[in-house]
Amino acid sequence: MLRSRCLLLSSLAVASCGSVGLRAQQIAPEPTGVRPCALAPTGLWRAPIHTLDTDPVGGAYGFWAAGDDYKVSFHDGFTFYPFVGAEAENQPVRWVTEAITAGGEPIADLAASRQAHTDWRYEYHYGRVTEAYDVRDDGVEQTFVLHRPPAHAGDVVVCGRFATALQPAMPAGEAGIVLLAADRPLVRYGSAWARDAAGRRTPVAIGLDGKRVRLVVPGSWLAGAVYPVTIDPLTSRVAISFSGRPDFTALFHEDESPTNNTLVSYARQFSASDYDLYARLGDGSLASTVQVYTDVTASWSTVFPDETFVGAADRWLLTFWRQFTTGETRVRVYFHDKANTSLNSGTTAFHDPAAGEHDSFPSLGGRRNPNPGSGNTALLTYRADPYYGNSPTSVVWGVLVDAATRTIATLRVQISRPNLDAEAPDVNSVMGWNDDAWVVVYEGTNGAPDDYDVYVARVSNYGALLADIYVGPDPGGDKTRPVVEGRDGRYLVAMLADPAPEYGGQRWARNIWTERFDWISGMAAPIKYGPRLLRSDAAQDISHLRLAFDATTTSHWCLVYQADSVSSPVGYAERLGSHGYPTESVQLDGGAPGRYHPSVAWNAAAREFPIVFCSTEATQPVYAQTFQYPASATNVSYGSGCAPGSYSFTALAPYAGSEFFSIRLSGLPAGQLLVLALSLQAANLSLLPAGMPGCTLLVDPNAPSFLGTFLTLTTTSTSVFPLPLPDHPLFQQDLFAQALVGWPGLNALGLATTSGLQMHVR
Repeated sequence: MLRSRCLLLSSLAVASCGSVGLRAQQIAPEPTGVRPCALAPTGLWRAPIHTLDTDPVGGAYGFWAAGDDYKVSFHDGFTFYPFVGAEAENQPVRWVTEAITAGGEPIADLAASRQAHTDWRYEYHYGRVTEAYDVRDDGVEQTFVLHRPPAHAGDVVVCGRFATALQPAMPAGEAGIVLLAADRPLVRYGSAWARDAAGRRTPVAIGLDGKRVRLVVPGSWLAGAVYPVTIDPLTSRVAISFSGRPDFTALFHEDESPTNNTLVSYARQFSASDYDLYARLGDGSLASTVQVYTDVTASWSTVFPDETFVGAADRWLLTFWRQFTTGETRVRVYFHDKANTSLNSGTTAFHDPAAGEHDSFPSLGGRRNPNPGSGNTALLTYRADPYYGNSPTSVVWGVLVDAATRTIATLRVQISRPNLDAEAPDVNSVMGWNDDAWVVVYEGTNGAPDDYDVYVARVSNYGALLADIYVGPDPGGDKTRPVVEGRDGRYLVAMLADPAPEYGGQRWARNIWTERFDWISGMAAPIKYGPRLLRSDAAQDISHLRLAFDATTTSHWCLVYQADSVSSPVGYAERLGSHGYPTESVQLDGGAPGRYHPSVAWNAAAREFPIVFCSTEATQPVYAQTFQYPASATNVSYGSGCAPGSYSFTALAPYAGSEFFSIRLSGLPAGQLLVLALSLQAANLSLLPAGMPGCTLLVDPNAPSFLGTFLTLTTTSTSVFPLPLPDHPLFQQDLFAQALVGWPGLNALGLATTSGLQMHVR
């Protein structure tokens, strides 16, 4: 678990009688947790043979599979794509079998193939010959299986050719054929062997003429072979030292399921203009996950995922931005059933507006309420432009998505204000139990010299724009890439400020601002608490903000981001209190460099924030880590009271920044005076001189330790004292409390004291 640096106390604001100033007390740092776990220790990029729904813009998906350093398609014959990363465009190598002969006579009807596949094997059946491909860690193993002896004796020859822009060659010292791009080896077509059913083996001669290949099995060896006979070369990527830059993580946790309740998605840059998308489902810690969605086609590029859950429909929703080779861009939504661990077993919905519109930067907000009748819809927001790229007239739209019918509504609402160039929408990830609307943030400008400001809009559960306002500092330069989280009327927005020009759809900035606001049903405008400057760096290197909301304390958010260097970033997590100020700050993975694109969610059952982030490490490119509250934030009873009967202090953990922290006392007589005393020090003073034999004062009454008292009347057997713990000025130290309660007949004063409560506020 992550733990942070210590923080100092400045003062405490409480409603009390006779409160005084406080002394600062340093909190000892807590131990840093273990190194985060790799999201998938091996085979993160591996994908079995699969298909997806036909895209109305991009066409049929076909059949694809992937390994760590390649991907492959089978629907139009065998095509091998070596991984090239950002350095080059895709360099596919398609194998075309032109003839299979024995003694010079054809033994396979290549025009009449029957195809079949399992998860890791694809077959083309040509009668007495089967051409098969096994997807392996080290490449794709191509085999030609001769099921029975040919009618004609002599050599068996497989003739094929490479349909590729690469140049095949057989360099001295190399086994098999190497395909080169500008004299750089990129793909290896390995040496071939033939083996029979008895285990006998013989090398297969390989001939190369331009891009044509001949595989020759000697007739003399075949004469004694036990059938079936298999001809076995291997296609693989020439060894590389990197496995691809992951990007664009997204994360969400649903509270209904005990297992398989956390969905993480991420993209991988396979080539300069080709991103592939993956999603994995696992438990809250993400220590063990299973791949449930893969989109690795070369027909389009898939980026910027976002995800949510709709409780009443028991269904995950995953949205993403597809960029097609035609230049068009669209947003899509994939639906996946709760707890389903089968790959690509869901359905994709396609949002295709009028011709000429290009959609991008999608964001999804779902619903938490699992009760039937509470609503099956989610809100999809996105940016629209009249052409590919970022136009000066971008519009932010919203459209309802039905998770039960797995459809996207045809009617949509314009969320951004007219005449604004609106960018980067983000919607709170899930609507709460008592909400009737989602909250959407976006950046917008009227054009130069107006800067970009951040706007907040409420969109109702029936898809109507209710109201909007702006948040954050004004003026102060551009405010961009806002993110928002919260539910049931309590929200926080974080934004970048003073950014560099947009590059590749992304922004890097000098500052992070936050602003808390309350916006509930019926309010025309929210209650805003003012912008807070969270972080400021001289270099423009802060990027990729993501938020999660603690719906248990309803007072805390976790903000994650990357900073320190664009080329070697460090990941950060900040726990923010009820007014948007930090209460705990940590570096992801102990501050290791090359940690970027983090995402965060909230796990209510474990009371922690799961986090995923990308890494520049070749062997472990995506990590998962949890951000937990300090274990030392506890309530401890001490001393003893003098009243008869049972009574006790109870309270939730005293986390700094908790607006709704309270002290609860039980087992007290009703209708009596109740005084709660607070102090920074404990005491042990007999109250016998005051006429209360057997009673003890357990809090220090002397200034400057004594904070003051709360007074009330007990009305039931349980009394509650609200005690907001501020995040600014930040209070993080021990706090002591004791109650004095009216107890007629107990002593001359008719008063009793309770035991004490020591609160470790952290």
